[in-house]
Amino acid sequence: MPAAAVALKWPPKMADAACEALTACVDHQHLWAAASYDLFAATCLYVVSIRAKKNTLGDLAYLAPYLGVDVHEIRALVPEVTELLVNLKARAAIAAFLPKFGKMFPAHASKAKDFAAMILRLYTMVQNEAIFPFDIVQAHWLRTVASCIFAVLIHNNLLIHSEEVCEAVGTYHSGDLGQNMDVDIGLLTIDEKD
Repeated sequence: MPAAAVALKWPPKMADAACEALTACVDHQHLWAAASYDLFAATCLYVVSIRAKKNTLGDLAYLAPYLGVDVHEIRALVPEVTELLVNLKARAAIAAFLPKFGKMFPAHASKAKDFAAMILRLYTMVQNEAIFPFDIVQAHWLRTVASCIFAVLIHNNLLIHSEEVCEAVGTYHSGDLGQNMDVDIGLLTIDEKD
């Protein structure tokens, strides 16, 4: 796979992202028992190319014959691989928030894992309820995580500004989309309580 990334003239960061994606797919291979490693590799390279907004059509035209897989097989696997990668990154962002939670709310630091479980449950609910189209969640996954964190904190009477949560997870705050996410996800937590 690194040879394909070099042939595509990708920077090392993109090649590393593709290798991480392939590792995640192999770790979760039970989801796609019939998929070959070459298909995983081609799909991961293509997904990374899409997310980096590179010349995806040229990449796909090169990748399929280079790795000996069918273009249609790659395209068929892209949504599932993308969803897996977004979910894994979202879960990692929630886990990375735990130490910050303890610093923001020292009196509740011992409950950080409980809050992480609530945040993860809410993030999963956001996906299952499909309150936002998946392409919005995919494109703004970190902002979605921030909104879930914010909603759980507010729901549990831990008052904080959404700007602080966004800063803690490393995403943007401003804009209608972020505010809409905060409101819609907050309403989801209210519905869950009732």
